[in-house]
Amino acid sequence: MEVGYVRLSRDDNKKNYVSIENQKLIIKKYAEKQGYKISRWYEDDGVSGYIFTRPGFSQMLNDLDEIDTIIAKDLSRIGRHNAKILLFLEEIKEAGKRIILIDDDYDSHGNEDDVLGIKTWYNERYVKDASKKIKRVISERQKEGTLIIGVPFGYYIDSDKQVKIDEAARKTVELIYELYSGGYGFRKLADKLNEMGIKTPSMHLQEKAIENHKAYNRTIAPRWNESMVSDIIKNDYYTGTLRTHKIERQLVHGRDQKIKREDQNIFENHHEAIITKERYYQIQELTQNRYRTNYRGNKKYNNLFTSFLICSDCNCRMTVINKPNKKYYVCATYNKKGKSFCPYAHTVYEDTIIDAIITYVKMCRDNLSDTIKNFDINKINTGRSSRETYRSLYLKEMEKTKNELKVVINQKVKEIVVHPNMKDILGETYDSLITEKTMRIKQLEEKLSIIQKDLIPKDKIESNLKNALEIIDDVIEKQSLNRKDIELLINKIIVDKDGCLEIYFKYGIGKLANFDLQHSQKSKKLQIMITITSLLKTKEYTSAKNLSNEMKAKGFHVNNKSILPYLEKLMEMNILEKTDLFHKPYKVITDKQTLEKIETELSKDIEL
Repeated sequence: MEVGYVRLSRDDNKKNYVSIENQKLIIKKYAEKQGYKISRWYEDDGVSGYIFTRPGFSQMLNDLDEIDTIIAKDLSRIGRHNAKILLFLEEIKEAGKRIILIDDDYDSHGNEDDVLGIKTWYNERYVKDASKKIKRVISERQKEGTLIIGVPFGYYIDSDKQVKIDEAARKTVELIYELYSGGYGFRKLADKLNEMGIKTPSMHLQEKAIENHKAYNRTIAPRWNESMVSDIIKNDYYTGTLRTHKIERQLVHGRDQKIKREDQNIFENHHEAIITKERYYQIQELTQNRYRTNYRGNKKYNNLFTSFLICSDCNCRMTVINKPNKKYYVCATYNKKGKSFCPYAHTVYEDTIIDAIITYVKMCRDNLSDTIKNFDINKINTGRSSRETYRSLYLKEMEKTKNELKVVINQKVKEIVVHPNMKDILGETYDSLITEKTMRIKQLEEKLSIIQKDLIPKDKIESNLKNALEIIDDVIEKQSLNRKDIELLINKIIVDKDGCLEIYFKYGIGKLANFDLQHSQKSKKLQIMITITSLLKTKEYTSAKNLSNEMKAKGFHVNNKSILPYLEKLMEMNILEKTDLFHKPYKVITDKQTLEKIETELSKDIEL
């Protein structure tokens, strides 16, 4: 059975390939002249020859057992991928089938074509050159700051081709930033928007199109999802910044690859901002912190310090224990697996953490103000590790590109020796590749020459410090903390076995106060121990409830649970022992003089 194959791509030269019907006509006339009858047609209209998963072509391969001869106008109609075309022709021969390419005067049952490899290679270069020309045009337009695609949700382009803010959508964008900074994660935020009945971007655009009596043929998303929210949160277009050349396709019909941010074209103050730059940078820091701590949004009990507290022994996150009148955190490993996996609970109460942070920031406040006034960008060694990383990547890419350039030059010489009659064509093709590689090496050299410069602008660092000062002032004024404050001020908090804290602040705030937080906390615990020891001098038996009530009367913030670790410590010191009495579970087993001696020693520890 003889069949015909026809293909037309949108990027083909329309003079030579006017239509699918013209190709069929050429094949029919050839078949009639040779005495063949075309029993079946396979066609691909509007599909690039570089792709070999074309519907018509794939079906023809599936039907190969029924086919004797395939007739096509020329080799480029079969495809434009050099290696795959040569492989296909070999497979056709091995299968005992025949392929005829009319304009190339090729018949697989006839003599071998010595320049077949050059033809397939030339056809492939046609596609690649066309792709390069298109990319070059797009690249030049991107360098000028020309919009290639539409604007994101929140903006529109007016009749004068100017970017304007869509006021209705602006409110949604601002709400998303506000909810996210308030503790919502991407998924929870999407659920909240759906619950509030807020239209999705595509629903909003459809509504606008209807108002303007235009058709809207895109898919409509009826509900918000976390991807939509994430795209809005991470897009600095909302700060008035235009970025072009964000993706690039290295191979013809290959996958789009993301371009590094420093290699993109950036146009500051390109359009009116919806979100200020400092607000945007705050949110990006918040996002990175949540990724690092595996944060999953607000939980049932608004747990302020979830994902920030870390056990000093097993380096595991702390888990919250919610009680009616008290909230505290314990090591998650200890809580789930027991002492064999982590020896201590590392119990710390939420009120204790809040008090410690407020005490700390009060002492840091004035020094932070001085830091802003005396800020010197040359003293900040930020971004160095990042610059070193990029430098290493650029050096590796340069070495790779130089090796590729050597291969191309060697291949050019080899091909010209084998096909001297094709010297001009081969020279032109290889020269374009050589120029491309040479230009890339030059670009990399330029990038390496500026990589030593500071990548983080002074105004961004100053902005972060000023924001920190505003947050601290707000915390001091209200004498409380919310999740937003914590995420903007703190990196992590390490809790030791005694519940003492080591707080790591952002912006170097922790280094601004001459204050030893851990020593302060240990002093408080020693003071509690001294007071309990003093109370025991008048008792023979006692209980946690009894002691906590007496401690509260003396002004200590304690309860039955928080007293227990101290009682355990006193048992280790052979001051108390357990009894079988329900209301008096602890018995004093030492004398008054020994207790007084212990008080004295503990007081000395406080002074130290």
